[in-house]
Amino acid sequence: MNINIKNYKNILDNISDGVYFVDKNRKILYWNNAAEKITGFTYNDVINSFCYHNILRHVDKSGNELCRNGCPLLESMKTGTFIHADVYMHHKSSYLLPISIKVFPLKNDKNEIIGAIEIFNKQKKINNTTPSPLALKEFLMYDPLTNLPNAKYLYKVINSKLNEIKSIKRNVGILIIDIANFTSIINKHGSDIANQLLKIVAFTLKSNIKTGDIIAHWKNDKFVLIFNLENKEELNKIAIRLKMLSEKTSILIENKNISLSISIGGTYFLTNDNIEKLIDRLNNALIKSKNDKYNKIRILE
Repeated sequence: MNINIKNYKNILDNISDGVYFVDKNRKILYWNNAAEKITGFTYNDVINSFCYHNILRHVDKSGNELCRNGCPLLESMKTGTFIHADVYMHHKSSYLLPISIKVFPLKNDKNEIIGAIEIFNKQKKINNTTPSPLALKEFLMYDPLTNLPNAKYLYKVINSKLNEIKSIKRNVGILIIDIANFTSIINKHGSDIANQLLKIVAFTLKSNIKTGDIIAHWKNDKFVLIFNLENKEELNKIAIRLKMLSEKTSILIENKNISLSISIGGTYFLTNDNIEKLIDRLNNALIKSKNDKYNKIRILE
């Protein structure tokens, strides 16, 4: 293959975007410093492996695993076109990051396609404002397992939001995310593996909410998230996306992927709510979602 990587290395190793090259067989020939920082995978982890070995496990917005079907690198080499997409990428620690990718075909002096290059970085629109662990620890509002705010902090936020919507007309939604098979994972694989999955889900959720949104570890196998919404229909779309991302989370144990089953309940903040009414409606939505054989998402007014 006639790609002289040395000519590009000094430049590409000092930019903030992740960059990697593949040849026509999709073998990874180059992996820059930013790619290591963004993904957790080192140069030695990936070099001379093939992208279809599903290292990064790109996932689209519908939950399709692109390395198996719909690889942007392969498509770019087949068609000779530039491809831009917003997708999700698995970090080495197994959580999912929202990224933007740009893929170009690489050509030789004869204008023949000899490979492809992918440039990627984290989506800048995802940037939540969860307080720092140090600030939360000071007021006993921190969960050390998931590195998230705890239920005590969440109650504080809920009370603040309830007061806020009485004076400012705003759509505010709340979701409770339950790992339905958490107990069976503990029974089969032990609490260490179950807690590892819990931490991965926590980081995936935290990495995929926007500025102003709140996430907390509610208790045991449950997370609660609060969203400022543009409209009420948005809450169901968020629930579908977070369910997909959580269920794409897995860890490899004895050559088998241990994955999760997710149920989600949701509701909206109402002007006549108090915290007891809101939490009761939220829990009721979760019960209904658990009894839902197919969708496993239930949003109650």
